[in-house]
Amino acid sequence: AKGAMTAHLLYILERFFEETAAFCVPIGGTCELGNTLQRGLEKFGGKLQLNAHVEEILMEDGRAVGVKLKNGNIVKAKKAVVSNATPFDTVKLLKKKDDEPKKLTAWRDTLGKLPRH
Repeated sequence: AKGAMTAHLLYILERFFEETAAFCVPIGGTCELGNTLQRGLEKFGGKLQLNAHVEEILMEDGRAVGVKLKNGNIVKAKKAVVSNATPFDTVKLLKKKDDEPKKLTAWRDTLGKLPRH
């Protein structure tokens, strides 16, 4: 979400100037965090796709089963669909359906009332 990282960075930087602050960087730099996550994903059979923008989270029987990408491709999940977006952005990817689980409808309706930074 636009501005989300800025808010987090400002929070971190504010604490950085406190007398007891410590700043740690992984060996190899912060890019190694992403590299390590990718290695773990691939180790367990996952596949990382870059620039694969999600248009919709596909649902069956109240469960996320895959995603439809903006280029039209469909990626089916073996175990789970995981979103790294905020709940506010993730819920926009779920199409409203008359027969959707009541908990999903309540969650979607509640999100608009939560405070945002």
